[in-house]
Amino acid sequence: RRVYVANHPPLFHALAAVPIGIGERLGAPRAGLLAARLLSVALAAGGVVLVAWLALLLVPGRPRVAVAAAWLAALLPGLPHVSAFVYTDGLGFLAATAALVAAVATVRRGPTPARLAALTAAAAAAALTRAPGLVLVGFAGAAAAAGFLLHGRRRGARRLLAAAGAGAAVAGLAG
Repeated sequence: RRVYVANHPPLFHALAAVPIGIGERLGAPRAGLLAARLLSVALAAGGVVLVAWLALLLVPGRPRVAVAAAWLAALLPGLPHVSAFVYTDGLGFLAATAALVAAVATVRRGPTPARLAALTAAAAAAALTRAPGLVLVGFAGAAAAAGFLLHGRRRGARRLLAAAGAGAAVAGLAG
């Protein structure tokens, strides 16, 4: 028998185990399950906020685009549906969107230690939440390298080495 969801890494399950475990210890397993469902909803809602932030980074002069993007993401039928359950989708959506926000900020505004740390953490969270999140590890490394190539102060081969090193460091730490 194949159970495809068993392929997902453990980050979401570790988070969801906290309210479920507390509910079990208090003799209220239904309350623990409800709290885990609310956690899933809150994580997906955070992802919707990050969609708006991503739109602001991509189209900074048009705040209405950010509002429309967030509404569109929130109103897609699949998101509210799967967010109401104790599924990995809410955290996966949040982590993937956070990785995209950090990648765009790094490429457009240049790499800083805070942006590279956020990029690494978001890509690692995506990889630890859902198996498809592993793709974001390579994407994060490419974004870090692009940020160094576009905004680096070094010239020539040193810039290429810095970009390659940054990309390898981000991807290596996240993966």
